[in-house]
Amino acid sequence: SMPPTDGKHKRANAPQTRARRTTQSVASPRHRVARRLLTMSRISSSLRASSSSSSSSRVSTSVRDVAAAFERMWLQPAQCLTTSNVPCLAPRAFFTPQMARGLSQVTTTTSSIVSLSALRVPSGDFLGHAAHARYRFEAAAPSSRTYATKRRRSNKQVENVEQIKALMDMREPGAWYPLARTLRREITLHVGPTNSGKTYAAMQRLKSAASGVYCAPLRLLAWEISENMNRDGVACTLTTGQERRVVPFATHDSCTVEMADVTKVIDCAVVDEIQILSDPYRGYAYTRALLGLPALELHLCGDPRVVPLVKKIIKATGDILVVKEYERLSPLEVAEETVNNLKKVRKGDALVAFSRTAVYRLKRDLEKSSQHRACVIYGGLPPEARARQAELFNKGDSGYDVLIASDAIGMGLNLNIKRVIFTTMSKFDGAEMRPLESAEAKQIAGRAGRYGLEYADMGIVTTRSKKDREILISALNAEIEPLKFAGVAPTFEQVEQFCALRPNDGLVAALESLTRSANLAPHFRMRDMDEIIAVAKLVQKLPLALEDHFMFAIAPVDVRDPMVISAMMTFARHFCTHGRVGVRIISLPPARTPTGSTELAKLESAHKCLDLYLWLARRLPQAFPEGDLANAYRTATAIAISAGLQHLSLLSARRAKTKNASAKSTYVPNVLPNSAVRDAFSAVKHATKETEDARERLGLPRVDDAERKAATLMSWRFVATKRDGESSATAKPGAVPTKRVDVAAKKRIESHHPVEPAVRVVELKRPKTTQPISVNSHLRPSWLAD
Repeated sequence: SMPPTDGKHKRANAPQTRARRTTQSVASPRHRVARRLLTMSRISSSLRASSSSSSSSRVSTSVRDVAAAFERMWLQPAQCLTTSNVPCLAPRAFFTPQMARGLSQVTTTTSSIVSLSALRVPSGDFLGHAAHARYRFEAAAPSSRTYATKRRRSNKQVENVEQIKALMDMREPGAWYPLARTLRREITLHVGPTNSGKTYAAMQRLKSAASGVYCAPLRLLAWEISENMNRDGVACTLTTGQERRVVPFATHDSCTVEMADVTKVIDCAVVDEIQILSDPYRGYAYTRALLGLPALELHLCGDPRVVPLVKKIIKATGDILVVKEYERLSPLEVAEETVNNLKKVRKGDALVAFSRTAVYRLKRDLEKSSQHRACVIYGGLPPEARARQAELFNKGDSGYDVLIASDAIGMGLNLNIKRVIFTTMSKFDGAEMRPLESAEAKQIAGRAGRYGLEYADMGIVTTRSKKDREILISALNAEIEPLKFAGVAPTFEQVEQFCALRPNDGLVAALESLTRSANLAPHFRMRDMDEIIAVAKLVQKLPLALEDHFMFAIAPVDVRDPMVISAMMTFARHFCTHGRVGVRIISLPPARTPTGSTELAKLESAHKCLDLYLWLARRLPQAFPEGDLANAYRTATAIAISAGLQHLSLLSARRAKTKNASAKSTYVPNVLPNSAVRDAFSAVKHATKETEDARERLGLPRVDDAERKAATLMSWRFVATKRDGESSATAKPGAVPTKRVDVAAKKRIESHHPVEPAVRVVELKRPKTTQPISVNSHLRPSWLAD
């Protein structure tokens, strides 16, 4: 009788069936080999029958049949190790290591298939094939495998070389910005001398556009344009490398040229001081803005010598270019007399020097020999302090009627200057002393007689010696030399692609190769990458990802300032070990007013360190989360620097050996409020409390060990030269200087601006009592109010 066919019987017998099948498959390996031999013998018969045929299609069909048969026998196909120059005695059949192992007990690890075309045996003699296969596997396969490996490596190297060669081809940087290439932009080039109204014309068009961006050469100028546009009713956001102030419903953006957004289509864009595109350090940013800004209208403002270079660049992009030339709005003349004595300095004069030391020396000598009070502006001064100094100089009733500046006044500031006085006609450019170029002299001299200000009727320029006067006249009358090169720089995408092609090379090797081996068009040149490569080498031993390594390399680090280098290394190490970096792990400035140029230099370095932290916080907000605290410290530092400059003027006045006792009346009290520094550092304490509360909510300690160590090892030993009224020996933190001081004179000086007698370290602990302070009080100092 038939067994029942219900589901239970099937389920009951299913395990036994599977077990029986498993046992058979395990217990009969020889049976499988026999079946395969039988199948191969049948295949060989078909091969012999097809070998006599001259039709190549029949042979190829037989070969495909063999391959299909071997596939049915669970044989893995692989590459063939055949050689094309061996005469084929029989149609091609394929042989695998598994078959060789089953037939002739050949042990091999290769996975390649041996062709039987090179074996001089009858095509049907599979035992002969197996015997020869043993020899072929033991002798030929290893060498063939090595050859194939070398060939693959060689092919890959050739392919990498070709890709790297294509990567080095940077003759058309305009192709890096596909969004801008989809537009046919209308580019207007406004060229003319300083004080010709070219920027004003471009700004009027920007304000009337539905959307737009202004690209400034300096943070201070970007801030000034943002304030002016918001004051005129055009909502404008401020964007720099260190901060972003968002205005609700803003349609315009004022940014530094490095922060220009090339991924957003806008109606109008203005790039100021376009001639900087030839600068070896910052020129790449202007080239990027020129080629990459996707604006329907692009306005470029700059020097006339940039016209030929811009025409060459725009010719490759296919955009429409219109050049507008402007004339100076007020006349400029060279004075007959020179100012060989500081007593000849008059109100509204600007003395130009080219080093920080020379600026402070002139300030001290001028204030000692006359009743004039001088403001100072130089490159190392923070933007906030520069704005403060410019404001004091432009105000007629501030008591500061003379300006002493470096070539930093050449752009970005509207100054009420009557006469520009060059103290020298040469400068140190970082490598050597060289004479001023004609364009540099014209840029600085053009600041005299600013249109729309008090001395707009006439601008005057002169020197302190007759020899320099002749050089100045030659420089002002010289023909302009057209700019020849525009700067470019490798992007991170190019660096990443290079490192992918050469995995053994790191960021340093990639930057060096891309910088020195790039194939550029004749009117382009690679930016100077020495400082970036130097910073990349400093952190290359840290366990940083390529993107993070690149970020630290391009960070705004002054490689000539040891304090900034130390702060950068501290941030990088803490980033690798902790992942969260606080601003208080570095030495921070004390809550006091500096009393000498040396103290001011330390505060300037501290300001650079805080700028570095804010720059990193803009790019990695999760890893550098204390941006508000760093901003509070930076603002307090800038106010302390301004107070220190004011204190130097007061100190010089007290020590001036003049018989005019009424000189005291020339000072306007409370030019900077006495409580400005104290209020700024009160805002720091308030921001510190908020930061510690936020850390406590996250389960983190309010102050970690690294911050305690940094507070303990603070090295703020403020010193100055004897000529500034301070001892040359260093004092320990918290110690009072032992030099004898006229107590009465000291009280008179402190009546104008109080100065704490000792160096105090900012407390990192939570204050017991905290006065209610506006959260945003440190973002806009009181002296910047309208």
